[in-house]
Amino acid sequence: MKLGNTLDTILMSCKSSGIGALRLALSRCFHFVFSNESYSYTMSVFIAVLSRVLLSYDGMFFELLEESARAMQSTVDDAMKKLVESFSESVDCLTVTPKRKAVALAACKLLTLSHPVILCNWDVLINIVVDVSQELKTDDLFVPTAAGRDKASLYKMLRMGRGQEEEEEEHSGKEYENNPELKRRARLESEDPIQTISLEDTLRMSLEEAQSNLGMDDFNRTLGSVDESLRSQLTALLSP
Repeated sequence: MKLGNTLDTILMSCKSSGIGALRLALSRCFHFVFSNESYSYTMSVFIAVLSRVLLSYDGMFFELLEESARAMQSTVDDAMKKLVESFSESVDCLTVTPKRKAVALAACKLLTLSHPVILCNWDVLINIVVDVSQELKTDDLFVPTAAGRDKASLYKMLRMGRGQEEEEEEHSGKEYENNPELKRRARLESEDPIQTISLEDTLRMSLEEAQSNLGMDDFNRTLGSVDESLRSQLTALLSP
């Protein structure tokens, strides 16, 4: 678990030119996920890490997925099935909302793929996004952060996203002036796409991209395969 949390922090601040240095560690994350049948918090943290990789470095993500499938003497289709299953199970194990949001954003990314395994699991992926989005709306959400945000500003940020200027304004108080570590972590948080991107907007754009990739008929057919109750929740979520 310590490796997963360390990688999560590194990826928050890592530049694209340095991502290659993490390849071996990320490969081990894939191997851990694909070689374990039982789900644990440790695996869930690794899934959150891989979600970050998918969001920012999708080329490397799918290269590592294919490499892991070969190493496990499996097929890419089986690896994709395991991935979707791991996303679904792991989001329920995670207790830190930004990590849950990372998995939900990655689920949105997967919805844009025309891979048969993904198309057969739209209900699983959409359910992840809907559940996390609804959680971000609840009044009892509170996740402590290094910056000590109040509850209202935190779940507003996580649900809707916001720009760096607003973040910097919040962290300009005296409590940060003499604490370099708080200032460093606050800066990382302000630049972290997991916390600054709107989950609902990402879902909306992912569905639009999926429609473009699949064509209207296949898109409607795939969406029609989703449980009616879940489609209703999706419609309500995306309504203005």
